[in-house]
Amino acid sequence: MPDSKNNNNNAKVVPTISITDADVDDVEPTKTNNTFNKKNKENTETKDDSSSTTSNDDDLKDMEQELNDQIDKLSYMKTRNALYAVFGLTIICLIAGSIFQAIEQPEEKTRIVEYNRNTRKPINRYLKNVLELTTQNIDTLNETSIKRMLKKIQKETEDQNSLISTMQQLMEGDISAEPLTPRTGNWGLASSIFFSLTIVSTIGYGSFTAQTKMGKTFTVLLAIFGVSYFGYCLSIVGERVLYTLEYTLNRFILGISLEEITKQQRRLGDKQNEINFKLFAFLFAICMLYILSFAGLAHYFEPTWGFDNSVYFAIISFTTVGLGDFYPTPTAETGDGERLGGYFFFAVLLLIGLALVSAIIAAVTDAAEVFKRIAKKRLIAYEQKMEKSIKRRLTSVKSTRNAHKQKKYIQKLDKKTKPDYVMSDKERNQIKGNILKAIRKDCGAGSDAYRKCVEILDSIEKYRLKTHIGKTHVVELEEDVKILCKQSPNATHEFVVYILNFIHNMTIETDEKEAQDVVWELRIKRSIGFGAFVAED
Repeated sequence: MPDSKNNNNNAKVVPTISITDADVDDVEPTKTNNTFNKKNKENTETKDDSSSTTSNDDDLKDMEQELNDQIDKLSYMKTRNALYAVFGLTIICLIAGSIFQAIEQPEEKTRIVEYNRNTRKPINRYLKNVLELTTQNIDTLNETSIKRMLKKIQKETEDQNSLISTMQQLMEGDISAEPLTPRTGNWGLASSIFFSLTIVSTIGYGSFTAQTKMGKTFTVLLAIFGVSYFGYCLSIVGERVLYTLEYTLNRFILGISLEEITKQQRRLGDKQNEINFKLFAFLFAICMLYILSFAGLAHYFEPTWGFDNSVYFAIISFTTVGLGDFYPTPTAETGDGERLGGYFFFAVLLLIGLALVSAIIAAVTDAAEVFKRIAKKRLIAYEQKMEKSIKRRLTSVKSTRNAHKQKKYIQKLDKKTKPDYVMSDKERNQIKGNILKAIRKDCGAGSDAYRKCVEILDSIEKYRLKTHIGKTHVVELEEDVKILCKQSPNATHEFVVYILNFIHNMTIETDEKEAQDVVWELRIKRSIGFGAFVAED
C-alpha cells in the first residue's frame, strides 16, 4: 500500500525543467554538428551525382568507340570482299581465256594456212605476172610474147572469179591486207583473255568471235554465268569507289572532321531526305577527268584514232555499249608478254571506269529516290490538306442539309402521327401485323423476341379494356419495347405509333404534369427512337 501511494503521489507531481547556460552551450554544438552533417551529406550526394555522370559519360564514350570500331571493321570487310571479287574475276578471265585458246587456236591456224595457200599465194602470183607484163618495154612486145604471158596468167589463175572477189574484199577491208601468221592471230592467250573480259562485262566489241561450235557453246555459258558474277563484282567495287570518293570529298576538300564523317556513316542506314549535290558534282567531275585521262592513254597507244575518237571509245566502253568500230589492236611486232600486260592494264582501267560510271548511276538513282520520297511526302500532305478542306465543306453543307431535312421530317412525322391517335381497330390490327412481320423477318418466327412481342401486344390490348394504366406499367412497357426495337430496328416506327395511340387513348394514373400526352410522346420517341428523334437521344 505505501508503495502504491508513493507511486500515485509521484504521478501527480508535474516536474519542472530548468535550462542553464551550460545546457545551452551543450545544445549549440549539436545544432552545428547537425548542420555540418547535412552539408557533408549534400557534398557526398553531389560527388555521387558527379561520379555517376562521369561514369555515364565514360559508358557513352565506350559505346561510341565500340560503334566506331564496328564501322571500321565493316569498311575493312567490304574492301576485302571487293578485292576478292576482282581477284575472282581475274581468275575467271584467265581460265576462260585459256579454254578459248585451246578451242579456237588450232582451228584458226588451219584457216590461216588455207588462206595463205588458197588466197594469198594466187593473188601474189597474179599480181607478179601482171606487173611483169605491164613493166616490159612495149617496143619489145609482140603478139607471140603477149599470148605467152596471158596463157601463163590463165594457167596459174584457175578460178578468176574467186580471185576477183577476194581482191574486192581486200580493197573494201573485209580481209586483212597484212599477211596472216599464228603470231598475228586472234586467239593467243592475251587476246583470248581480252575476249573473255568483253563477254562478262557485256561490252562485246565484236572485233573477233568464236568460229567453232564448241567455242560458241562456251561463249553462251560464259555469258550466262560470267555476266552475273561481273554484276556482283561491279556492285561491290562501285560501292567502294563511291565510299572512297565521298570520304575524299568530305575529309580533304570540305574539311569535315573524322568524328563528323563517322556520324554521317552511322546515318547511312537512315533514309535521307535531301539530295547531296556536292557529292554528285564531285563524282561527275572525277568521272570526266578519268574519261579524259583514259582517252589520252588510248590516243597515245593508238595515234591514228585522234583524241576525239579516243574520248568516244572511252565513253562507249565505260557504258558497256561496245559498238566495235574502235577497239585495242596490238601490232604484229608486239610480243606475247607485252600483249598480256597491255590487256591486263586495259582491263584494270576498264573496271575502274565501269565502277565510276556505276557509282554515278547509283548516285543518280539515290537522288531520284530522294526526289520521289520528297514528292510523295508533299503529295500526301497536299492530299491530306485537300481532304480536310473537302470534309470541312461537306460537313458544313451536310449539317445545313440535315438541319433542313430534320425540320421537314419532324413536320411530316407530326402530321403522320396525329391521325394515328384516333385510329380504328382495323388500322391497329394492321399495325400489329406489320410489327409481327418485321420481328419475324429480323429475328425469326420462333425466336424469344417474337414471343416477347406477342406478350407485349397482348398486355397492351388487356390494358385497353381497363381504359386506365399506372405510371409504373407504362415505364415497364417502354423499356420492354425499347429492348425489342434494338433487336428489330424495322419494327421501331410501327411500334412507336402503336404505343402512342395506346397512350393517347388511356388515362395514366400520375400527377397532372406527367399525364400530358405531349410529355409522354416526346419521352417515348426519344427513348425508343423515332425518325429524327434518334439524333436527340
